[in-house]
Amino acid sequence: MNSSALRRGNTEPYSALHILNLAKDAGVRAFTVGSDAHRPADLDRDLGTAVRVLEDIGVRPARFRRRKLVPAT
Repeated sequence: MNSSALRRGNTEPYSALHILNLAKDAGVRAFTVGSDAHRPADLDRDLGTAVRVLEDIGVRPARFRRRKLVPAT
């Protein structure tokens, strides 16, 4: 999921909620989240909102350490 849409004034992130829900319905349970920053000021911008969107639809943000998925705590 990409939060850059939120800083551009959109009400939904990229991918749109209906796409995220389709993925969830297909069995996806963890999503990566990014800000698509091209400037330091945009690094991690709106990631908290993106994480809340995922939580609201019943999935979690994926976390990786050394390229391995870290279990949710």
